[in-house]
Amino acid sequence: MSLLTAIVESPSVIHCTPFTHHSPPLDILRRICSFLEDSKDVVHFGLVNRRLTVLLLDAEVWNALLHKHFPASYVVKLPSKTESASFYKRLTTITNNIRAGEYELREFDARQGWISCMTVCGDKLISGSRSKAIKVWDFHSGQELLELKGHQDWISCITTWGNKLISVSGCVIKIWDLHTGQELLELKGHQDWINCMEIWGGRLVSGSEDGMVKIWDLHTGQELLELKGHQSCIYRMAIWRDNLITSSKDGAAWIWNLQTGQELRMIKKDYDAIKGMIIWDDKLIVYTALELIKIWDLNTEQELCCMRKNWMMSIDCMVIWVDRLLLSSCHFVGGNCNIEIWDLNRRQKIQELSYKSKVRCMAVLNEGKFFSGSFDNSIGLWDFGAALNPSERDCKILTKRIFDDDKFDRSAKRFKS
Repeated sequence: MSLLTAIVESPSVIHCTPFTHHSPPLDILRRICSFLEDSKDVVHFGLVNRRLTVLLLDAEVWNALLHKHFPASYVVKLPSKTESASFYKRLTTITNNIRAGEYELREFDARQGWISCMTVCGDKLISGSRSKAIKVWDFHSGQELLELKGHQDWISCITTWGNKLISVSGCVIKIWDLHTGQELLELKGHQDWINCMEIWGGRLVSGSEDGMVKIWDLHTGQELLELKGHQSCIYRMAIWRDNLITSSKDGAAWIWNLQTGQELRMIKKDYDAIKGMIIWDDKLIVYTALELIKIWDLNTEQELCCMRKNWMMSIDCMVIWVDRLLLSSCHFVGGNCNIEIWDLNRRQKIQELSYKSKVRCMAVLNEGKFFSGSFDNSIGLWDFGAALNPSERDCKILTKRIFDDDKFDRSAKRFKS
């Protein structure tokens, strides 16, 4: 039994003589709380004596817990005293639900062929598909708001830049007004299929199967620079600080200076081509043609780990979800389709979600929600925090209970149940 548990559960301690008229200094109470393990310990400690209940609404105590347990989601300044406690409870609920596999899944028919790419902008979900069309959805209602037509082939990737949408199909890039759906610019210059693109300031960087990387001015659509060096098609790219990292079919991965277009160095050269890459906390996470997940430290350029996958499972896409990695995979033989959730800090898989169809792309909404687009033309909204989110009313009840003298049993020095 821990010391705190003994203090909370022992009647002799609970019925001890109360503190004097003056409460203990708040900075000392905060210091004590810094040694407590989690929120339950803080609540138990705060309910030992009425003069300690101030801790239950103290933002600094809950911010310290947020920083300790959820550093990637930590919010330094919260607008109210009750919000930090609610935020901590929400993140704890989401984490527990992920580990237990508890979620709400809403699905709607995209009616546009299998979903090839998607992104989130404000309260809108934007999806591209095999049907050559792009659709804009209100993800609260699932209502279709806009349909953008003009591409001559299926949509390979999309992204947003302010109130503009950038889409790729074949070797053509188009820029749209996201509010009206009007086509603003068309960028041509690549000689083969464009596989990837990234935004860098007011510029667009694109990589193609023609082996070229091009940098464009998003205001004018003018081609500014062309990076040459790869001997085969560009698979994926990612931007790290002012550098560009690219991978190609020949198994090479290069780092470029985006300011000058200069090729800096090669960080990988083997026969296992990188098919997907993403940046997280100065680390490069990739999946390869051999269905391996690897992590590199970009500061030292050392491979940190290789999380081996099932050789019979193909990886289709991955996204960062706060401090977690989402992977969609499918079994070559049985056809079983899954979404895997990995803890990046511990580098271990914490959950595997089965799905009825192969997931081609995903987009993150917030700590507890993400979207998936699949080959059965459906879009799914996965919500791991819907069931137990604390409401504003709950917070008000908590506040009232703490400071309402009528609810406090002075003889027992504890709250009535």
